[in-house]
Amino acid sequence: MQNILEGNFAQKKHNHAIDITDVAITKVPTTHIFGFSDLLTTARKNQLMMMHNHPSTGTFSGEDFKTFCNNDSIYVMTVIGNDASIYILVKTKDFDKNVLFEYARIAQKYYEMGYKQNNGTMAMKYILKNASKYGIEYKKGRN
Repeated sequence: MQNILEGNFAQKKHNHAIDITDVAITKVPTTHIFGFSDLLTTARKNQLMMMHNHPSTGTFSGEDFKTFCNNDSIYVMTVIGNDASIYILVKTKDFDKNVLFEYARIAQKYYEMGYKQNNGTMAMKYILKNASKYGIEYKKGRN
């Protein structure tokens, strides 16, 4: 607990948020929430809002999008970055689950065009830019 308190003190002392570095991120182990999978499968359609953070401040990952699309219980998904960036996905009544196939098709197209390292990121940008076409509301902002 002392490290957390020292971190808060350091943040106040410097009068600004202290960035989380890539080195710090790699030292944090993955956390699995007991019962989360059960909740996703037992909750009613559009009953859940999922919120998580991206210390890198980036928008939704392919895994985030897959979770959002494949779980009928998730109505809203939110990502919050450590720079106060906020990204929100909402399923509308016109939500088309087939958007995952479109995402995969676009990612493959980028891969074939030579974008072998970031083809998924580029495909996600395309999907988010055209979200309403798939029955998804996409919002982004910064607090």
